[in-house]
Amino acid sequence: MRVTLLLTFLTMSSTTLFAAEPASTLRVEPAEVALHGHRASQQLLVSEPQSGGAMADVTRDVTFESVAPAIALVTPSGRIVPRGHGTTEIVVRHSGQEVRVLVKVVGYSQADPVDFQTDVIAAISKAGCNQGACHGSPQGKGGFRLSLRGFDPVLDFATLTREEFGRRTNPNAADESLILRKGLAEVPHQGGARFKRSDAEYQLLRAWIDEGCRPSPAVIPPGNNAKKPAAPSVPKLVRLEVLPGARRLAESRPKQQLIARAHFDNGTVRDVTDLSVFSTNEKEAASVNRNGLVEFSRTAEVAFLVRYLDRITGVRLSYLQRDPEFVFKSPAESNAVDRHVFAKQRELQLLPAELVRDEVFLRRVSLDVTGVLPTPDAAKRFLDSTDPNKRAKLIDELLERDEYAQLWALKWADLMRGSDVTISRRGVHSFHRYLVERFRNDRPFDEFARETLTSLGNTLHKPGANFHRIARTPDEAAEAMAQ
Repeated sequence: MRVTLLLTFLTMSSTTLFAAEPASTLRVEPAEVALHGHRASQQLLVSEPQSGGAMADVTRDVTFESVAPAIALVTPSGRIVPRGHGTTEIVVRHSGQEVRVLVKVVGYSQADPVDFQTDVIAAISKAGCNQGACHGSPQGKGGFRLSLRGFDPVLDFATLTREEFGRRTNPNAADESLILRKGLAEVPHQGGARFKRSDAEYQLLRAWIDEGCRPSPAVIPPGNNAKKPAAPSVPKLVRLEVLPGARRLAESRPKQQLIARAHFDNGTVRDVTDLSVFSTNEKEAASVNRNGLVEFSRTAEVAFLVRYLDRITGVRLSYLQRDPEFVFKSPAESNAVDRHVFAKQRELQLLPAELVRDEVFLRRVSLDVTGVLPTPDAAKRFLDSTDPNKRAKLIDELLERDEYAQLWALKWADLMRGSDVTISRRGVHSFHRYLVERFRNDRPFDEFARETLTSLGNTLHKPGANFHRIARTPDEAAEAMAQ
């Protein structure tokens, strides 16, 4: 009996002593890293859950350690850089918690030249050289013209390397290249300094020039005798991912680092944060710097856009400076839209706007739905009515009017970029009548999208097929229809 009790006690003790530690709440992104080539790197993003579903960016508070520094090093800020072939782990520690990130390094000793399409064009875009207000304008600036945002790499390569009287690159003395000296403001430049020597865009441009200004296989100008790059082809960008994704920031942590990752058709993924352009239209509520660091100044939900080459991805972040005395006063819900709007306002501690006066509502809804003001008789009839549902009834009446179909068909045609340049004047009128008929008959949006995207045949008999003369690629069709 004593032996049995002793064994039971020892078993329970060992179970207590060696019980598994609680799982870490730290979230590290990306969870696994694959580095291709010696120029690759990857920034880690570390987040910690907070009360109320908020998340805190604690990347700058944790410690990082590489299990095998001969394969991959990690900087104190969390950037992983390769040092040799193989597989290792990065250990992330914070407040007694530990997370391990698997890292694979391949192709470290292989040639990894700077690519014109995926590196140089991105560097020029990051520096802002090919914006519409700069050298990306149709006439260029100062005799130097680039395609807008790098959409014509053949033109850009020829302009940078082959213009007889305006060559901007010098492979024999890279530091003397005009594009570098002007970008550094070492020589007069109306656009001022566009980068520093420590910036990724400067280092890539200089490395490309020093390597001999090699073109990508797809952008070698006709008749060019330049030596082709060693790689037979260039991976195609298929997706731009932004980490960490939508979230609400903790009240004590109004800053959040964004990371941009480019996914290519050969399966590789690259951290392109240093070559991406970050922006937001809500600058009064939040800012984002050139390195992707977001900082909120007040309560708001803000959309941030991230652009790399021809891909643009958005992410929505929210921040709440909580008011303990806030009381949400919800008006009566009129429809499903109100339910979602009020829920978001409650989350951000925003009070709903009060209902506008009848005369203001009448003017706004008439212009929004039909584009015309109500007649004096119609206005008097609405304002004199005591029907509690008169606003809903007015909306239904406006949606039945032909002006509604005409106005919104015109708006949609503009969004789809229909013009006599793309589909001829006859096609424009045919496509507009097609849109008018859909609004007039109250076709559901999903049916309209399906019908338009699958339209085939002669555009005179199948006017919806005009859409494919406007949007000629799947990407263009998806963008136009999504708007």
